[in-house]
Amino acid sequence: MADCNPSLRISGIILAAGASSRMGRCKQLLPVARTSMLGQVVEHARRSDLNDIVVVLGHRSDQIRAQVDLSGTTVVVNPDYALGQSTSVKAGIARVAEAADAAMILLGDQPLVQEEVINCLIRSFRHSRAPIVVPVFQGRRGNPVIIARVLFDELIACLIGDTGARILFSTHSDEIQRVAVSTDAVLFDVDQMADYHRLLARSGPGEGSAARADQTEARSQNDHQAVGSTTGLSATGDVTRRFDPTQTDGGV
Repeated sequence: MADCNPSLRISGIILAAGASSRMGRCKQLLPVARTSMLGQVVEHARRSDLNDIVVVLGHRSDQIRAQVDLSGTTVVVNPDYALGQSTSVKAGIARVAEAADAAMILLGDQPLVQEEVINCLIRSFRHSRAPIVVPVFQGRRGNPVIIARVLFDELIACLIGDTGARILFSTHSDEIQRVAVSTDAVLFDVDQMADYHRLLARSGPGEGSAARADQTEARSQNDHQAVGSTTGLSATGDVTRRFDPTQTDGGV
């Protein structure tokens, strides 16, 4: 493995443009801890070693900007969010800093992915210089993922519909750096209200969150999915030469 190069710069792209159709309302604003779903994701990203952060909004972007602290980030509004995740990935890549050597694509509904996980992946990229870096928990690929700048043009060219960066995994299977982590937070996002309640049970609701969540549910129908241990991760730095792109839990 190459020596670590701390000068390699990684931009974060947080995808938070979706309409939350399975939730029935804006899941980005659901209370988590002392903030919101998206607010928690942004906080973890801010505390990490990411060099800059791009937040891609779409559905209810004005409401989200009014209620979530997005200071210190670059906010991009994707008018085509209804056409699928690919449009948000493209919008985010287009705003990545010119000096960035790679982009980490994070999901706006994975609030359990803490800065330790993010930094673990960043260290692996800086050591390996691999064009794709993914977290793996017990053999299953999760999110977030890192895509090197060398693949940006190819990614943009092949994105369509509701696909994300995983569209590259088959064609670059021999170049993927799989990083073993000991937290299943990388496997889960939040899609249904039942998942949201499990999230609160696992992460701790924070002051007033449970009551606000009940009010949120009463105002409209909701759903959610996410959970996992959020402590004790490790990076093996092992490069997997036989990566199976079918071993994935959705996301990007």
